[in-house]
Amino acid sequence: MDGLGRQLHGTDNQVRRRDMLVGLPIFASSLLAFDHAQSVGATTRERFAGKPKLGTAVRKEDVADQAIARIIADNFSIVSPERDLKMSVTWPNRSKYDFSGFDTIYRFAQRTGLRVRGHTLIWHNSVPGWSRAAVSVSRPQMYRLIEGYAGALGRYAFCSWDVVNEALADASGKGDLRDSFWLRSLGENYIAEIFAIARSIHPSTPLIYNDYGLEFGGFKQQAALRLLRRLVDKGVPISGLGLQSHLFARDNPAFPSLWRFVENVTALGIGIYITELDISSKYVADHRNDEDIDLATERTLNAYLSCFAGARIREITTWGVTDRHSWLNPQGHLRQRPLPFDANGRPKRMWTAIENLAVDR
Repeated sequence: MDGLGRQLHGTDNQVRRRDMLVGLPIFASSLLAFDHAQSVGATTRERFAGKPKLGTAVRKEDVADQAIARIIADNFSIVSPERDLKMSVTWPNRSKYDFSGFDTIYRFAQRTGLRVRGHTLIWHNSVPGWSRAAVSVSRPQMYRLIEGYAGALGRYAFCSWDVVNEALADASGKGDLRDSFWLRSLGENYIAEIFAIARSIHPSTPLIYNDYGLEFGGFKQQAALRLLRRLVDKGVPISGLGLQSHLFARDNPAFPSLWRFVENVTALGIGIYITELDISSKYVADHRNDEDIDLATERTLNAYLSCFAGARIREITTWGVTDRHSWLNPQGHLRQRPLPFDANGRPKRMWTAIENLAVDR
């Protein structure tokens, strides 16, 4: 693992990423037929030196497509597996792990000098099929099984790791935690226990609690603060809060409670990570007009990022590279432009706003 870590994190004497891309496999029918596969170039990485690290979510198919791979390698410093490290994919039966899809992403990262986020260990929507049927598995047995699975991830070097994902309820009811398989199987203290397991596997990796909807105030934002305070008070080894940041473009965007929330989180000694950034055009009046969408997206992103003034954002990860393969496309009749590169691989206003953050912060 030490050798892998040095390969992944060392940057002083690396061959340029563009050169390393020569010879990357290309699918027979390329996922993207870009007219001009755009890259913002080495200056992007240089301008991010000492600033928030910029990442993107990828699938194994993305890194095997030369056009997408070039955009990733030229413009980002981190990759996050969109689906290829989730238990429902990697743990097909109780006695077998399958990390082959993730290994494709990891090897690409090693070749191109990128770091890798771990996403995700525990998530209510990614429970191995065998575990749902294993009614005879006791709570101690389930913890031991998870320890074994997490131990298998010890051979990978992560720059950060989403240890528990989306454990909070969306609305007030019986409690702050989501009624999930993991809560029922592992008990109310499972978040603390899973973080302890993760720390035993990765002693120095930043360990993240990751969730959505925390940007908009209300019950969930307060529930997140209560959870973080409990974890910190118990000495749980949590390093950061992941704000997924699935936002909505608006002409007059506002996040009235976010700056105070960020202030309260950082006061706990917890770092801020933007982990799944994209911006839906669902509420843009004329969602058929690319310019209107992009202007509203830029306004929304600038308003959002302004709430972090004075706080250090450790990483900013977009939930995909180009609009063509966003999870938001297609969505009914809407034409979504949620990511920093358009369907043809060209950088948009959203990318400029992210770059400006790198320069200004």
